[in-house]
Amino acid sequence: MPINVTKPPTDDPLVRQAIMYAVDQEKLVKTVLFGTDVAAHNVLTPITPGYSKAASTTYSYNPDKANALLDQAGWKMGSDKVRTKNGQKLALNIILFSGGGFELPTQFVVSELNKVGFTATTSVQPFTTAQGSYNSGVHNLGSFGYYGMDPYLLNIWVNSDAIKSGFNWSHYSNPTIDKQIGTANATADDAKRNALYEQVGVTLMKDAIYLPLWDTNGAFTMPTSVKGLHPTLNGYITFHSATMN
Repeated sequence: MPINVTKPPTDDPLVRQAIMYAVDQEKLVKTVLFGTDVAAHNVLTPITPGYSKAASTTYSYNPDKANALLDQAGWKMGSDKVRTKNGQKLALNIILFSGGGFELPTQFVVSELNKVGFTATTSVQPFTTAQGSYNSGVHNLGSFGYYGMDPYLLNIWVNSDAIKSGFNWSHYSNPTIDKQIGTANATADDAKRNALYEQVGVTLMKDAIYLPLWDTNGAFTMPTSVKGLHPTLNGYITFHSATMN
């Protein structure tokens, strides 16, 4: 879920970090996704070049830490279990795009955030409408699913040029990150390239611009009599060579 770094209250890094600590991805996968996928704690999956183990340990489920960060940010818990600051509730505007399968997972996320004092409104929009909403920045959290085989795909998500008309729905602008991704992509040495992307991953997680939810496993079921299926590099199944005994 992209977290808008320019719209209050998620323009405060402490609030974004609290969101990261407040959500139990393992429980989400087990109770909402029926254990078919893997909890995510990173912007890249473990099988993607440039994946950083260090980035994946930046946050873990810790509601006490979330509460402490919100206290530090000046958000006080009320008797109604909603935090307020200067007369304003700690409210999030969550926008999802329809057909993405994020409705139930988002209900879980909202429930987790309610426990530490957030309140939220959620709306579902057609994809083109939602994309306009994301680019204009009216959301605090959105929905996003993406796959690719190369870490350069991060450029699509975080480059400052992609805020108003691309997929940088976190509205994250960091010239250093823009430069690092450009340098990494121009580097022919795989080890050096991956090391640069690992640095990028660490920074993105520290800045809390995405709430990772799950890494898709891609589960398929079929009769044992079906043979000869082959996956593509992005996990889709091809049927042109399939046979059935």
